[in-house]
Amino acid sequence: FGPMHPKHAPTSTLLLPTRDGLHELHVAEYGAPGGTPIVYLHGGPGGGTPPDVPRLFDPAVFRLVTFDQRGCGRSRCADRLLANTTALLIDDVEAVRCRLGIERWAVFGSSYGSLLVALYAARHSARVTFAIAHGVFLGTRAEVGWLYEAPGASRFYPDQWEDLLRASGGAGAGAAGAFGAGAG
Repeated sequence: FGPMHPKHAPTSTLLLPTRDGLHELHVAEYGAPGGTPIVYLHGGPGGGTPPDVPRLFDPAVFRLVTFDQRGCGRSRCADRLLANTTALLIDDVEAVRCRLGIERWAVFGSSYGSLLVALYAARHSARVTFAIAHGVFLGTRAEVGWLYEAPGASRFYPDQWEDLLRASGGAGAGAAGAFGAGAG
């Protein structure tokens, strides 16, 4: 990427109900309606689309689609964790594409979004023109363990680590299993 583009408002926004009706996804479009369609999948889970993401894409070239995943950012729900799985997030990416009437698009993801990019591209390869994974996080046991077990992230964020231990009932080592660490 070169320098960031000037900040610009979305060309459209909508709240898209998920198929199960338990969430509403906040979807925003930026740039040229006839431009190269690309969807940005944010990290998390639990975050949201960073406010400067649209500045990464030339609005004269791209039709950028962003959406906040289930339980994240400006999306709405009664319970952030209810019906919130990786498989459902992949279904949501496809639902956004269909709702916007996009035949094929590029997929770009950061951190946990890079895992979603890989899974979406594998499941819906006919709908993907190209894929970009940035700050790759694949949810392996080692990666999740680094986040949720000592001596990983706890070395850099000791106060937050203590908060996590209190919230998890002191699970400590082995907490990764409680947080759904994948195989790998």
